[in-house]
Amino acid sequence: VSEVRANFNSNMTRSKGWRLEQLEAFERMLTEGEAELCEAIHKDLHKSRFDALWQEIAGTRMEIWEMKHNLDKFMEDEIVNSGPINAGSTSYIQKDPLGVVLILGAWNYPI
Repeated sequence: VSEVRANFNSNMTRSKGWRLEQLEAFERMLTEGEAELCEAIHKDLHKSRFDALWQEIAGTRMEIWEMKHNLDKFMEDEIVNSGPINAGSTSYIQKDPLGVVLILGAWNYPI
């Protein structure tokens, strides 16, 4: 965790380039580890290779594709209503990472 924290504190995780590299590394892991992932899914969930590829791995690849193609939108500041007390000013939500690790997962999405 100390290495991840050091990377975060260096601000390198904020750049679009770094985030794209992480997504591309994740995509590469899916490709290079496809056989191992299919085998693990078969052992855990008794799914065939075809089902593992199309129900699990392909879905994850599509999520990566969506993240890569919408990263600019996800990173841009969002203008929000300033409210009547602050009329005439501009308020926005700045979408910067605030922590060391973000883990997203769902109970029914094994990869």
